[in-house]
Parts: sequence; structure tokens; C-alpha cells
Amino acid sequence: MGFLYLITSGSAVIGLGVATAVIIAIELTVFFNQQKSSLLANVSTQQDKITLKSNNEILENISRQANSELVYRVTLKNAPIGKKLNLSCN
Repeated sequence: MGFLYLITSGSAVIGLGVATAVIIAIELTVFFNQQKSSLLANVSTQQDKITLKSNNEILENISRQANSELVYRVTLKNAPIGKKLNLSCN
């Protein structure tokens, strides 16, 4: 009878350990996702300009007939250092 109790209580301890590990993994995932979101929420544009690809001069007027390649240059403020950002234009 004592041996059966030992097996049952051992399974309960293993089950409790697995459940604890799963809960900790979920909490860590939520924590790191919130950290990433708060870092990205602070990123803003400090300076932006549209230039030709060939030079860095700011364009006041753009001629469609010139068929030039344009570049949108932006300087970010509060960007996380060493982190890759997925940027897009709307």
C-alpha cells in the first residue's frame, strides 16, 4: 500500500512541476512581448526628407518626367540600439 502511494505522489509532483514550467513559460512570453511593445511605442521620427538616390539634397519639387529614383531618408528618435526594426511606409 505504501509503494502505491509513493508512485501516485511522485506522479503528482511531476505533474505539478510540468504545470509550473508551462505557467512560467507563458508568463515569460507575455513579459518579453510587453517589453518589445513598450520599446517600439517610444520610437518616433526625429527628421525625414525625400531626396534623389544620387545625392542627399532635400527636394522641394519632384518632376515625374525626370524619371529619377527617390529615397525617403528618416532619422529615428528613441530607437532601441542593436534591435532589428520592421519599418514600412503608409
